[in-house]
Amino acid sequence: MYQVPTVVPDAGFTWVHHFLAHLFDHGMSEYANEFEEGVQPATAFLHAVECVCTGLGLKTYFIPRKLRQRNPLKMKQWDEAIVKLNADNAGRDTLMEFLTNDPEGQLFMPVILAMDDVAPNHDKGGLIKVPESSMQDLRSFISATLGLPDDYPEEAEIPSEPPGGKKWALSEALVDGYVYYFDVAPHNSVPGVMFYNPTRRYGPDDLTIARGLIDWMKTRGRGAYGDRYLRMMESMSEHRGLENGKGMHTYISYMFSKDSELDIKSYFGPEAYHPARFAAPK
Repeated sequence: MYQVPTVVPDAGFTWVHHFLAHLFDHGMSEYANEFEEGVQPATAFLHAVECVCTGLGLKTYFIPRKLRQRNPLKMKQWDEAIVKLNADNAGRDTLMEFLTNDPEGQLFMPVILAMDDVAPNHDKGGLIKVPESSMQDLRSFISATLGLPDDYPEEAEIPSEPPGGKKWALSEALVDGYVYYFDVAPHNSVPGVMFYNPTRRYGPDDLTIARGLIDWMKTRGRGAYGDRYLRMMESMSEHRGLENGKGMHTYISYMFSKDSELDIKSYFGPEAYHPARFAAPK
């Protein structure tokens, strides 16, 4: 992290150091020993690079656990770390009110913390008003990417066909159920919300997911890159073919940006350790 600003001048890790100090215990060797012993849940500290037209952007993700703690962190532990960073945060207050007192909010379980690696006064955010029509658009987005009919009942469970094996055993909470990202940056009076569709569990095969996403984008005038997206995914899955399984598409997220344009992101994993990548050529 100390060398990154020489390549990305706007990078800042003030918040990263804060959460490393408050969400993890000191003693990396002890964490390594617990990992070797198979202690669950596993922890993660990840950096991600965004390649956008304006340059490189950086993000950091935390999936923390204290030493000798056999369960994920409780909401109270997450909140204590956030409050120490910024006690006067209206967005955080609104979120905690929802998570603490709302019947639906009480069902949520915190799993991961993410942030933009920029100076604190440059972070993204802003309140986006979402009309009811947009909620219906979200419904159609879910149906399209999961291969569901338009009239699929809202109260019915979504068909779940996770990839075989124990591929996601260490992070089951991130693939079982929908995932929501709440943006509680200090200047947000109300949290921004991003919806993550965990297609690696609920979607059909990767080809159907890709075509569903592309068709949905094209009907909204956003399909300029659709064909190239499909070719890119096909080139990444030469080991098995998109139609022969699932797991390349991990999430597809949905959020409104400040200019009311849909912000859609597709997340995929290249299956670098898939057995077919190491099979002898036929």
